[in-house]
Amino acid sequence: MFRILISVILATAFSALAPSTMQAEPPASPENRETNPQGETSSDEFIHKGVRVEFSIEPDEEARRESRTVREAEIAEIKFRITDAKSGAPISPLEPAVWVNLVKERQKDEEKLSCKDQIGLYLQGMLGFQADIDLNKFYMLVLNDDKSISVVDPILGVNGITQLYALITLKGRGEDWTTSENQKYLFVTMPEIGQVAKIDLETFKVVATLQAGSNTVRIALQPDGRYIWVGNNGADREKSGVTVINANDFSVAGFIPTGAGHHEIAFSNDSLFAYVTNSEESTLSVIDTQALKKTKDLKVGERPVALYFSELSRSAYVAAEADGSLTIVDGSTQEIRETLPLDPGLIALRFAPGDRWGFIANSLTNKVYILDASSQSVAHSLEIGNKPHQVVFTESFAYVRSLGTAELTLIPLKQLTRETLPGLQTIPIGTLPPGQYPLTSVADAIVPTGEYYTVLAVNPADRLVYYYMEGMNAAMGSFPTYGRVPRAVRVVDRSMQEKQRGVYSAKLRIPKEGKYDVAFLIDSPWVYNCFAFTAEPNPNLSRPKVDEPPRLEVLSNQLNFPVGRDFNLRFALKRRSGDLPLTGIPDVSLLVTRPPGNWQSRLQAKPLEDGTYEANIRADRPGVYSVYFAVPSLNFDYRQLPYIFLTATNNQTPEK
Repeated sequence: MFRILISVILATAFSALAPSTMQAEPPASPENRETNPQGETSSDEFIHKGVRVEFSIEPDEEARRESRTVREAEIAEIKFRITDAKSGAPISPLEPAVWVNLVKERQKDEEKLSCKDQIGLYLQGMLGFQADIDLNKFYMLVLNDDKSISVVDPILGVNGITQLYALITLKGRGEDWTTSENQKYLFVTMPEIGQVAKIDLETFKVVATLQAGSNTVRIALQPDGRYIWVGNNGADREKSGVTVINANDFSVAGFIPTGAGHHEIAFSNDSLFAYVTNSEESTLSVIDTQALKKTKDLKVGERPVALYFSELSRSAYVAAEADGSLTIVDGSTQEIRETLPLDPGLIALRFAPGDRWGFIANSLTNKVYILDASSQSVAHSLEIGNKPHQVVFTESFAYVRSLGTAELTLIPLKQLTRETLPGLQTIPIGTLPPGQYPLTSVADAIVPTGEYYTVLAVNPADRLVYYYMEGMNAAMGSFPTYGRVPRAVRVVDRSMQEKQRGVYSAKLRIPKEGKYDVAFLIDSPWVYNCFAFTAEPNPNLSRPKVDEPPRLEVLSNQLNFPVGRDFNLRFALKRRSGDLPLTGIPDVSLLVTRPPGNWQSRLQAKPLEDGTYEANIRADRPGVYSVYFAVPSLNFDYRQLPYIFLTATNNQTPEK
C-alpha cells in the first residue's frame, strides 16, 4: 500500500522536480480512447516515460443494470490500467497514489493549482489542502454495544464530509468478527440471537444472516479460506460446540458438538486440523477439517480460555485460567507434549510475528509471561498494568491492554532475546480505565492500521477510539463514536488494489454532485497526471440551498475550560443574508486540534430544540486548542467556515 499521508520527504522530492521533467505526453487521440456514449463510464489515458495509464470510473453493478450514471451519494469504482506503452504488457506490481477532489465552483481560474502543485500539497498532508476522497488510506470499523458497526473515515472527517461514513445495523449485538479470504466480506457473530451476519465491505451493508447455533461467540476463518468456524457456547452440552460454515455460499456445512463452555478456535497452518477448547470440561477437541469430525479430546488445564497454534513449533498452546497451566500439544501426533505450570489467572495468549515469542497475560497477578517457543520455556515474567487483558502486535511492539488502567504497555520486539528485555513504554489511552465498562468484547480492542507504525485502540469507558503512532508519548488524537460505546475495532484497507495484473482499482462513495479532479501518481518511475469526471445530481436526495458559508455565532459565555472535564460548546449558524438561523442540520462537524498539530479530535455537534448546536470537548493537557467547523450537507468544509480558539487550563474553575 502506498502510505503517503504524512510523507513530507516524498512531497519535497516531488516539488523539487522541474516541471519540464514531469509533463505527461499529450493524451491519445479520441479515436484511441475507450468511451461510452451513454456516459456510464468516463475514461481517459496518457503516456509518459514509456508508461501508458488508462483511467475510468463507473457506477456500481446495480446502477449499471439500471443504466444510471455516476452520481452523488452512490458507490462508484475507479480504475487505472497501467501498461508498457510499446508492448502493451501490464506493469506490476505498483502502488499508485490517488486523490479525488471536487472542483469548487467559486474558485477563480487564477487560483486553480496545477496538477503538480495539487499532488505536492496532498503529499504534505496539510489541513488546509486535503482531497475530498483520499484513496491511500483505510476505513475504521467500530463494533458498538448497540447492535451496530460504525464505519469511520479518518481522512474525510478533516475535509468537511461527515466522518461517520456509514452505520451498519445488526439484528443483535455483535461480539466477534472475521473477514473472508479476499477481504470482501465481514462476518459478525450475534450471541443473543445465535446468528452470524455477512456484511459486504464495499457497500457496508448486511447482505445475509445465518442461524449458526446457540450463543454464537467466537468466529474464525481457517487458513485456506474454505470454512468459517463459529463457537457455540450453548447452555446445553449437546448444543455446545462449533458450527462450520461454507465460506463460498454462506451455508452451514455441519455442527460438531465438542463439550460444554466457552470455545476458542485455532487451526494448523495447512488447515487439516482445527482445535477447539471447552472451558467447562477442561478439554481441547481436535477436529479433522476434511471429514468435519472430532478425532479426540485432550485433557488440558482447568478452564482453558486462550489458544494459539504456532507454525514455527507446529504446536498448539492452551492457557488455562483456573490452574494457570500452559499445555503444549504436538501438531503432528495430536498428543500433549508438555505442560508448563504458571499462575492462576491466565486470560490471553498470543504469539508475536515469527511465532517464536509467546505473550501470556495474567489478569490476577498483573503479569505478562514471555514464552520462548524455541526452548518451550518462559524467558521473562513482567509486572504490567492492572488486569492485563489483551495482547496485539505490530512489527515492532507488543501492545498490552489492561482493564484497570487507561494505559497501553508497549514491549519492544526487535531487541528481545532470552537474556535481554528492552525497556517498556506506557502511553495513556483516555482518562478512564476500559474495565469501567462491563461488557468487554472478545474481539480485539487494538488493531494496527497498516501504515506508519500506527494503531487504533478503543476505550469503551471514554466512548472514544484513539489513534497512536509509535514513538510518541501519547495518542495523536481520537475519534468520536457519536454517542455509542465502542467495544472493538478493525481496519478495512481501501487503497488502490491490483485486481488483475496491471489493473488497479478502488471503490468509493461519491460525496456530492459536480466535477471532480483525479490526481494520480506512481513513484517508480515518477509519473503523474490529473484526470476528471462528473458526478450527476441524485434525485433521491434533498437538502437546503445555501449559497455562501453561514456565519458562526458562539453562544458559550466563556472559552476557557479545565483539563480532563467536558466543556460544552454552544453555537448557532446563521445565513449571512437576512441573519436567519440554520436549524436542525444533523451533520455539523468539529475538528479540534492542538498546535503543533500532533493531536486532534473530531466531533459531531448535536442540534438542539431551540435551533442552536452543542458539542462536548475534552482536553487531556493544558494549552490553546483550535476548533474548526464544517457542514457537509451544505457543501461547506473546514476551510470555508470561521474557526475559534479555546484554552484548556489546570484550574478547576474555568476563567471568565
